[in-house]
Amino acid sequence: DAEGSSRHTAAPISLGGGFSVVLSGSCGAGDSLSQPQAHRGCWLHTGSLSVWLHWTWEGASHPGRQSAHSVCGHCPWGWAWFQRTCYHFSDSMKTWNEAKQSCLDFGAHLVIINTKEEQVKPPAPLLSRVYWLGLSDQKVERQWHWVDGSPLKLSFWSTGEPNDSSDEDCGTMALDGRWNDINCYMTDYWICEKLTHLCG
Repeated sequence: DAEGSSRHTAAPISLGGGFSVVLSGSCGAGDSLSQPQAHRGCWLHTGSLSVWLHWTWEGASHPGRQSAHSVCGHCPWGWAWFQRTCYHFSDSMKTWNEAKQSCLDFGAHLVIINTKEEQVKPPAPLLSRVYWLGLSDQKVERQWHWVDGSPLKLSFWSTGEPNDSSDEDCGTMALDGRWNDINCYMTDYWICEKLTHLCG
C-alpha cells in the first residue's frame, strides 16, 4: 500500500492474566522507527481506544533502533493510549505502596483522574477487578491528594465513601467505576499512566 494509506486491521492484544482480546479497526501506516525501514508500526483506532502496533521484519538489521517507549507519540508495548496518555492495567496484585513503586519503575505513576474524560474504563475482560488509584489521605486524614501532590478536586466516590473504616487511606476504582477507600496494605490490581512525548 502507498505510504500514509489506511487499512482495516485486526490485532490480538494480550491483557495479562490469561486474557486477550482482538481489536479491529482502521490502521494507518506509521513512521519508520529505525533506518533502514525494518521496524514499523501504526495506530489501530477502535472506538475511543487507540493502540500503537509495531512489528519487525525478521532477518533485517536494526542500526540505531529505538524501543517503542522512547519514540515520541508512542506508548510502550502492551499499554493502551487515550488522549496523549499511556495506560497500563496490571495483571498482578500488590499493596498501594508496592503498586506506586511499580509505576515509578515504568517511568510512570499511579493513575490520576482530574476530569470526567480521564475516568478510565478497563477493557471488558478486566472489569471484574478493583484497581488502585494514585489517591490517598495517608499524610493528613480526610485531605485526599494524588501521588503528584495535587489535592483532590473532582471525585467519583461511591455512595457513603470515603468512610475511613478500618484505617482506609488509599483510593480504588470499584467494579462500577466508582471509587472506594480501602486499607493501603490490602492487595489489588493497579493502573499506571504516563504522558507520551510530543514529537518535534
